[in-house]
Amino acid sequence: MHRVGATPASALIAQEIDRRGPISFARFMELALYDSRVGYYAQESAGPGADGDYVTSPELHPSFGLLLCTQFEEMWRCLGSPPVFWVVEGGPGSGRFAATVLECAAELYPDLFAALQYRLLERSPQLRAAQVSRLAPWADRVRWLPDDPDEWSPLGPGVVFANELLDAFPVHRVLLQASGLHELHVTIDAGRLAQRPFQPVSPLVLEQLRAGGARLRLHDQGEVNLLAPSWAAAAARLVETGFLLLIDYGAPATELYGAEHPAGTLRCYYRHTLSPDPFVRIGRQDITAHVDFSAVTRAAEVAGWALVGATSQEALLGRLGLGSILAHTAQRSIPERRAHEAALHLLGDTESLGRLVSVAFAKGIDSVSLSGFSRRRPLDPPAPDLLWRPTGLDPWLVVRAAKKTASRTQLSARDVGVDEKD
Repeated sequence: MHRVGATPASALIAQEIDRRGPISFARFMELALYDSRVGYYAQESAGPGADGDYVTSPELHPSFGLLLCTQFEEMWRCLGSPPVFWVVEGGPGSGRFAATVLECAAELYPDLFAALQYRLLERSPQLRAAQVSRLAPWADRVRWLPDDPDEWSPLGPGVVFANELLDAFPVHRVLLQASGLHELHVTIDAGRLAQRPFQPVSPLVLEQLRAGGARLRLHDQGEVNLLAPSWAAAAARLVETGFLLLIDYGAPATELYGAEHPAGTLRCYYRHTLSPDPFVRIGRQDITAHVDFSAVTRAAEVAGWALVGATSQEALLGRLGLGSILAHTAQRSIPERRAHEAALHLLGDTESLGRLVSVAFAKGIDSVSLSGFSRRRPLDPPAPDLLWRPTGLDPWLVVRAAKKTASRTQLSARDVGVDEKD
């Protein structure tokens, strides 16, 4: 439990509980993360990086951006090399991924770069300011879209991409007791914030659990993310024809609930330290829960997306040429080589970031095979100098931070249960 008023965010949450009574955990998480004044993402220190609270793949090494740029170039060709190609990134963080994609496209794929228009979806004013600064060299082709999906409209052919976005959406928490399934709400108990089981459970929560075949046992807990499927469906509005590519922590519902995760998958991150307690440092720590990719896939297909393939990040990056990039490190000096090798290994490490789930969908395309999701021979992309330039981050610090965060992936770790395309 957490003393009311210990942080501005906890005081705000307590005020709402005083007015409305107990609130859903999803509402608690919405305020703790996204309130424009006191939420986590309103803080200047929020976000990824060695000096942040967690490390994501784009922060770890620019090869992640290069390899995904290679996949985007193939998507562009699959669409007939249109004169305008839209890349829409949800949750762009520091903007490092977007900057790497734009720079790699300009250097390696000039025809793609000539067509490329980049759009970003970002709720946090602080992160948006960082993105504006980092992406200033490409100001003529970078814009920010409205936060509200109801305001989205088709741009044209392209790809919608999100890396570690959906796992930060607010979730409902449930608990199976002898008297039935209860939803955990946040209330005030003896001057502290705490969660208590309440009934009834939201019909939408029940429907998502049932549709995915979730099997909770007595005393099991779980999280239900209603916004992730809605976001994937709404993304269909952004491109007339094209692709949706999601990389995140998660699993199908049959693995996400029950014996494998009896206490659920909710985790919090503060200065690269993992905690299961959302009621400490409210508004100052990140909160995540793994994504139900069964629900995301159902919603995407109803919205007109067709599943292309699902795999791990390790397989995705390997097929796009991570091994080839790793081989190029032999040309670097020994201290530099070791740092780059460590970062590159972490991108594909099946005990670390390599275990993230990668899922691709297509819209308006009859049949398509993408290199990142096929068993064809791995690509052999070039390794330009931009991969080895100083990034402003101490590579060893980034690697150490990522290793601290690696335990986060012990909870995700599986393909979505769909066979990859040959």
